[in-house]
Amino acid sequence: MASTAHFPSAVGNYAPDFEIPGVDKEVHHLARYLRNYKLVCVVFLSNTCTTVRSQLSKLKAIQQKFPEVKVIGINSNDSHKEPAEGFEPMQEFAQQMQLNFPYLWDSTQDVALGFQAKYTPQAFLIDPQGLVRYDGDLDGLDSGLSYGLDSRLEKDTGAIVTLLAGKEFTPTSIPDSEIFGSPITWY
Repeated sequence: MASTAHFPSAVGNYAPDFEIPGVDKEVHHLARYLRNYKLVCVVFLSNTCTTVRSQLSKLKAIQQKFPEVKVIGINSNDSHKEPAEGFEPMQEFAQQMQLNFPYLWDSTQDVALGFQAKYTPQAFLIDPQGLVRYDGDLDGLDSGLSYGLDSRLEKDTGAIVTLLAGKEFTPTSIPDSEIFGSPITWY
């Protein structure tokens, strides 16, 4: 059984490039998204995690609110142990939840290991140079969404607005014991 519990945060490191299939049956390559967006938000998801389901509206709102940011959902859970995490259930999940962003399948778990992902939902913001600038929960991405703000207000101190403004973002480290969600199911 693989585990990433001993790995440090991915912040400051280059994101692992990937080329994996999406529920749209297309192959998605991180490098292509990095060329076309100011930030790429990779979020590890699960079809069965109640926290993921309760926070999907935040991800869809981020995709809608920030056209210069591309949200990419990735499912890395072991579909042998958890059949509801397989490719066909992912397609059904994406359609049922009306996802407005790509949902990709990391069947080998190589992408999750490369990002040092531990749980779902876990988000990573990547700049155009491929550096991971944020690793954390969804609330840290856009505080305006957390507080019900409708537009980019100056009070918004989330990672997305801060990084889009060209400023440094130093996230507060959240101990694993305080993370809400489900651990990734490893092989």
